[in-house]
Amino acid sequence: MLAAAKGRVQALEWFELQGVDLWRKDPHGKNALDWARFGQQQEAERWLAQRQR
Repeated sequence: MLAAAKGRVQALEWFELQGVDLWRKDPHGKNALDWARFGQQQEAERWLAQRQR
């Protein structure tokens, strides 16, 4: 989620390859896409939106 909020698409790709669930919610009910939007990281937001379940 921090990678999404900081716009680190390369890190997000690595996490996805490692099998990390990018759609898991944090204690506040937010997932990586929510954090990308919060951080105004358009590239990360687009990348995550393309993979949204």
